Amino acid sequence: MKEDQIPKFLRMLPNVKEKKQTGFSKLIDEYRKKFNSGPPTEPGGFTEEEWCIILIECIQKDKTVNELLQIEQNDEWDD
Repeated sequence: MKEDQIPKFLRMLPNVKEKKQTGFSKLIDEYRKKFNSGPPTEPGGFTEEEWCIILIECIQKDKTVNELLQIEQNDEWDD
């Protein structure tokens, strides 16, 4: 993934290690409760640590992963 395609909040990774403290699976559960569905199942090239940060941002900003990363859902995904 090119540097200019990485969301700004992910570029701060070295400074936000403490955000991972809640654990990946707990963040998935929080995300599911908030949005009544799980995050996308495709990893999209992100590490588990990056996914933790993405999920935290989604929960705090009340945006789904797709909204946060500005991804439009493709019709193929609905199959």
